[in-house]
Amino acid sequence: MLDISTVTRSDPPDTLPPDFVVIDVETACSRVSSICQIGIVGFRDGREIFEYETLLDPRDEFHLFNTRIHGIAEHHVVGQPSFADVHGIVHGHLSGRTTVAHSYFDKGALAAACRVHDRPAIETVWLDSVRVAKRAWPDLESHRLGLLARYLGIEHKHHDALSDARAAGWVIVKAIDHTGIALDEWLAPPRKPGPAPRPAPSGPLSGERIAILGEPRMVPWPAGSPRWVAGSSRPSATPRPRW
Repeated sequence: MLDISTVTRSDPPDTLPPDFVVIDVETACSRVSSICQIGIVGFRDGREIFEYETLLDPRDEFHLFNTRIHGIAEHHVVGQPSFADVHGIVHGHLSGRTTVAHSYFDKGALAAACRVHDRPAIETVWLDSVRVAKRAWPDLESHRLGLLARYLGIEHKHHDALSDARAAGWVIVKAIDHTGIALDEWLAPPRKPGPAPRPAPSGPLSGERIAILGEPRMVPWPAGSPRWVAGSSRPSATPRPRW
């Protein structure tokens, strides 16, 4: 939940651009365009290099359900800028970069806010940190941001846009470190599965499709067992090695 004493905060980026930025938004009601808080954090070389946070007047109504989640109510945003006012700042941080969000809710909210406030769409390359986390830690019972933060030891205040953005960014950093998979590889589309095996034409598995799973491995030939060369005929008297 938001600490309302924290309002607009923006630190200038380093001279070098970030490897990726992370965005999180909170909304005032069920309409995803009703952004009332936005947080952005930039990462480079596994560390934070800038942050931006502001409350926004969503130019929409507040629903009690949403306020109970993030703690932001109508009186908190009196005098705050609208999304249209900060569109240029957000565009400057995201445009032409890799943008991380924990699920694509934030992507949809940003696109909807651009339409509602008659601002140009922000062109960026999106990366879903939920997908990254599921691949990096497949055995976790859940990949919600709060659970991931606890598991990975990330300081986190849920449903505060800046804290959520920071936590999602550290999920990416730790996933890269944990798996050895670089950022550009995470951006690559998932590999499409190969064609299904053809059914066995005859025998006890006739009509069945067989798939061998796992990595191939070399099994050592038992010491003292006769060897033969592939393509040659094995003598009928040579027993098969058993192991």
